[in-house]
Amino acid sequence: MAIFHLHIDSYRRSRGRTAIGGAAYRRGLKASCPVSGRRFNFRTKEEVAFSEFIPAQDDLTDYSQLSNLLNLYEAIERAEKHPRATLGREIEAALPHELALPQQVELVRAFVAEVRQRFGAERAFFDFSIHDKQNNAHAHICMAEREQSAPFVFEKTKRRDWDGESFVSACREIWQAQTNSALEQAGINQQVDCRSHADRGIKVLPSFHEGKAAYFNSEVKKMNDIIQQTNQEIKARLIIPEEVIDIEELRTTETPAVCFNPDDMKVERAKLAGFPYRLARKQYEGFSILGLSYINYKHPKRITLWFDDRASVVDMGSRITASGGTAKANAERVVELARMKGWKRIVFSGDEEYLREAFRQALAKGLEIATDGERQQTLLKTILAEIQPQAGAQVLPIPTNTPRKGMRL
Repeated sequence: MAIFHLHIDSYRRSRGRTAIGGAAYRRGLKASCPVSGRRFNFRTKEEVAFSEFIPAQDDLTDYSQLSNLLNLYEAIERAEKHPRATLGREIEAALPHELALPQQVELVRAFVAEVRQRFGAERAFFDFSIHDKQNNAHAHICMAEREQSAPFVFEKTKRRDWDGESFVSACREIWQAQTNSALEQAGINQQVDCRSHADRGIKVLPSFHEGKAAYFNSEVKKMNDIIQQTNQEIKARLIIPEEVIDIEELRTTETPAVCFNPDDMKVERAKLAGFPYRLARKQYEGFSILGLSYINYKHPKRITLWFDDRASVVDMGSRITASGGTAKANAERVVELARMKGWKRIVFSGDEEYLREAFRQALAKGLEIATDGERQQTLLKTILAEIQPQAGAQVLPIPTNTPRKGMRL
């Protein structure tokens, strides 16, 4: 069955990655990086089924010659001077296994052509490879951070429009359209959808990423096996048709919880450090949560609350963080949880939209707000001038050496 997957990553020196190393991995090559002095050998990588280089406009260099290709990536390495520089972007996308290799190649070419046209990237090259793994055919599409001004010469400024959510969203939409078109042309009655479960109205707990550790026989693989087992249980027990979803019923159901022990890699279910799962749910009674998770093996006492909009709030004891939801929803949940925990004072961090909502919610609940710097102090005074704060709401300077990001004071 055709599935949708598209991920965009960066080649960053801070992560130990190099442009030449990336090219060697994608194409299954043996190469050396004269800038970093590192050597790479991926010639045993049997899943490389096809590779193609799409040069920048007016670049007539023959990049089918390995020496020219490696010289180009060496030029990228030398163009970036900073020791933590980002060298390029890579788009990784799942290919429908219902399509034959020539059809997959045409799909990637059509995707590259539309991205190039939509973003005016005629002076940028695209280098892609198709890896034909069993039940995991996918494409790696790479481009440099800078456009070319001449063969082997790159511009001084980077393309900043490739570094943001709008670029990711556009690529996902383009890949969806091109994939569905390729499936239709092949006479395959299937479609893929780039929208999230939340946008599609599907209410399920998110599963956990199964990384490359799955392919190695190691202690890390044992951990990955536990993640795979957990994902299977999530799919078996929590993928419910939207029309029969009952959040209240899920709140009273003892769904599996997982905690990793870094010492022996063993997993305990339902009872975690003497804290029964049902009691954990009872602790957050009043929240319409979809589920709880203890999946962080380094910090097993961190409790993640999942909501039906796929947003989450992490209770770390003396600190609360929220992500995935709107600014208003995140603020409401953080403040309500702080109130439930009996906090009297709180300091917030985040962008201005979130701070506005958080300050308003805290004032409405009678919490004292410790501002973090003059910017927050000014913002809070503005909000106080707009509303009539409840009794007990105060503006306090942040104490010295106090942890930030939603910590209790």
